[in-house]
Amino acid sequence: MTDDKNDGTARSDHDASFQRSLRNKGFEPGEPVHEYSSCFTAEQAQASLFASTYSTPIPVFLTGEDDGVRLPVVLDHARPVYAPYGSEAGTTSPGCFEAPDWMFTGWIMPSGYSSTTAIIRVRIWVDSDFDAMFLWQVISTPDPNQEEIQVISG
Repeated sequence: MTDDKNDGTARSDHDASFQRSLRNKGFEPGEPVHEYSSCFTAEQAQASLFASTYSTPIPVFLTGEDDGVRLPVVLDHARPVYAPYGSEAGTTSPGCFEAPDWMFTGWIMPSGYSSTTAIIRVRIWVDSDFDAMFLWQVISTPDPNQEEIQVISG
């Protein structure tokens, strides 16, 4: 259960308003989404974006709460997303929250122990406090038959 930013009420992963909020963030059905919390800071994201070099990329780490697995992700793009407040479905919001949420893109940093040599592109949505984080692999052809976005707790 997580609080929904717009109304502060608890939600389930299959709640219609939560599904709608995920779609508004750019998530697509057929792309599994992994949920994390407080894995990296704004300063660490800045270091990954601006201090990485070709030979020494600087990853941020997403750590699963259940299994403790650390996933190193090198960020290569950041975009602020100003979330609207006070809007109902089908209506126009009178404004946005002051601090932006963030949409990052990057790639999972492979290691010599990786089971694949393919570069795995990912997107990470982070709330303005860097508390809630959602990671999903960029899939070129999501499953068109899946109606709900599958959320996997990290």
